[in-house]
Amino acid sequence: MRVEPIVRNWSLRRAFGGNLSAVRDALRNRRVDLVHLIYPDPFLRYDSDSYHLPFLLKFVAGRPLVVTFFGFGVTNAGILTNAGLLSLFATADRVVITDADLLRRFQRTLPWWAAKARGCVVGSIAPTDAPRWTQSRLDERKSSLGLDPGARHIGFFGFWSPDKGLENLLEAQRLLRQEGRRTVLVLIGGRAPDHRIAYENGVIGLGERLGISDTIVETGPLAAHHVARYMVAMDLCALPFKVNPLGRSSLALSLGLGVPTLVTRPSGHDAELLEGSPTLASIDPAEIARSIARLLDDPVALQAAAASASRAARHWSWDEIVSGYAEMYDDLLRKKGRT
Repeated sequence: MRVEPIVRNWSLRRAFGGNLSAVRDALRNRRVDLVHLIYPDPFLRYDSDSYHLPFLLKFVAGRPLVVTFFGFGVTNAGILTNAGLLSLFATADRVVITDADLLRRFQRTLPWWAAKARGCVVGSIAPTDAPRWTQSRLDERKSSLGLDPGARHIGFFGFWSPDKGLENLLEAQRLLRQEGRRTVLVLIGGRAPDHRIAYENGVIGLGERLGISDTIVETGPLAAHHVARYMVAMDLCALPFKVNPLGRSSLALSLGLGVPTLVTRPSGHDAELLEGSPTLASIDPAEIARSIARLLDDPVALQAAAASASRAARHWSWDEIVSGYAEMYDDLLRKKGRT
């Protein structure tokens, strides 16, 4: 694998100022057979409306194009972004969507492009040699991280964005503390304080208003192996996502490490991927608090949740994900006569 920073600015203006030619030349010089574009959600993630060069990729690449979307991110988007996303839908040979509900909506709303749409989950960032969760070593692992072994720790991993239900989790933490429980909410990862956007600062403000700031631990950005160390020191991981509960690297990480995991219940047949695992029927703070309390009060249920996480993790394995993409690539190249 080669990683080359061909361009650093993806705006349309810079595209016609030379960046598009640089991408085209790189594809030609490296003898690239197929282009796979990962299109991020530009608003929830980056608060930016300038990721426009990819809209022109098919026209300059002259190769099969696969586009993976984590979200369409068109809230408050300009007309150029909305039109550009439609052009990607139209020109891509395959559209991969990691949000199962969004995939169904895409197929229902744009039926003429439904045949090119595929679903996929997101894999874990955990190193292959990362430790696994075990109840018997929680106290030791907490102490090694400076956490209080006498408290119960609830982990949440990932960037903070409005679709992840973090406000609901803070409200649930307030309810748990009001019941007299020694719970600590550990926010693993995320951006450094001086790089946070307004929403993220609002999360901190909410903790202060709820009077639970002293029961929240923020780790800030961490390398993958340190993320894993924190995760396996948690009593459980809570992920009350508002949308797309399955297409998240944080879920893949938690399941892959065998951490007892509470995640929002997926809709329809998608729930079968988490068979046997505890799920949240609602992300109402009271329901989140009750679900957490039930697990913390029952060591047998906690161990069963860990076992269920390990079983479910196979659906998020990189072997499964890469195999699916490899088959897609082979199929496209055969159809284009580029095998």
